[in-house]
Amino acid sequence: MGALTSTSRCILVICQRLLHENYNVWNIDKVRNLFSEDVAKRILETPLVSSVHEDKVVWEEERNECYSVKSGYKLAMCYIIGNDTYHVAGNWNGIWKAQVPHKTHHLLWRLCRGCLPTRYRNVWNIDKVRNLFSEDVAKRILETPLVSSVHEDKVVWEEERNECYSVKSGYKLAMCYIIGNDTYHVAGNWNGIWKAQVPHKTHHLLWRLCRGCLPTRYRLLERRLECTLNCPVCDEEIEDELHIFFRCAVARDSWCAAGLSSVLHNAAYQQINAMDRIFAVCSNESNDTAGRVTMLLWCIWHNRNDKLWNDNVQMPRQIGRYVFDAWNDWYSVHKLQSNSVSGTTEADLVRWEKPVLGWVKCNVDVAFVSGSGRTSVELCFRDNSCQFMVGKTQWRQTVISSVEGEA
Repeated sequence: MGALTSTSRCILVICQRLLHENYNVWNIDKVRNLFSEDVAKRILETPLVSSVHEDKVVWEEERNECYSVKSGYKLAMCYIIGNDTYHVAGNWNGIWKAQVPHKTHHLLWRLCRGCLPTRYRNVWNIDKVRNLFSEDVAKRILETPLVSSVHEDKVVWEEERNECYSVKSGYKLAMCYIIGNDTYHVAGNWNGIWKAQVPHKTHHLLWRLCRGCLPTRYRLLERRLECTLNCPVCDEEIEDELHIFFRCAVARDSWCAAGLSSVLHNAAYQQINAMDRIFAVCSNESNDTAGRVTMLLWCIWHNRNDKLWNDNVQMPRQIGRYVFDAWNDWYSVHKLQSNSVSGTTEADLVRWEKPVLGWVKCNVDVAFVSGSGRTSVELCFRDNSCQFMVGKTQWRQTVISSVEGEA
């Protein structure tokens, strides 16, 4: 039956009096007189409330309007397949293509859908898993914990094999985070600092200086630590990195006494902060000159601390002389050691080798003290994991040859 137009509905509402006295039966004569034959026919075919004698449940999926299990299952499957909530991602085609009986396909489907029944919920059915999969795959499946099999939560530190926190692994993790975080990165020629020919303690001083970690009085005030701001050496200006190393009168005289005044007054090294000046010196000067400058900065800082804590201050010429002698001594020893190491071949090096599992190795050495008539013996025992077990030393009032001692 066709639907009424909006105009017909309006006319129908206005003409409610066309209904019979019992109200729920059309007044056929009035309807036919008011509307055309086609519209009147459609109106009269429209059932009114009282003409529907009894409400009933209708199942639209069957022709006879009665529910059946088959049609209900089909409707449920259409809903489940079209709903992402019930979708399980995976290689389902691989399951259906497996060359196995259909009942095995069904079992795999139930397993992947989480429908495989067990006696207890969330516990693997060991027999069925081992029958379905290879030994290696079954082992990995059974090792996977289920929710109810985890009786108690615990804190696990994944950086250690024993899952327990250690300061060493915590430090490594923190360093990886800091190095990979641009927030803590300071741009500059850091390779030039590390290549400077100086002792390691002076490298550390430059690193602290360029990272803004040197505890000058101005830096301490920035960290909300109340203190006087005047330089403890000259007591004239505010002590910051630029003043204590480059502008203080004692520091400038120390540069001249160390023979580095040309570097101090070089127009290329007049940046507004100490960090940029140091990076520029390490980039443009040779490793030797950069090493002398670094040693001078360390001596200036050492003199400042000596004045602050011990009230002992050195003259600029003393600082300059110490820089010259200390760097030359270090460089001579370092160069001698480098030549000695480079002249040693790999074949000349004797390395200790650990014993096999279940064995203990004993290393013995002897020492001869000329003129004493004594021979000392040392013993050291280690296991196959290189762990020290026990050691012993003793001496005897006898003299043996080196051949006997090394035998």
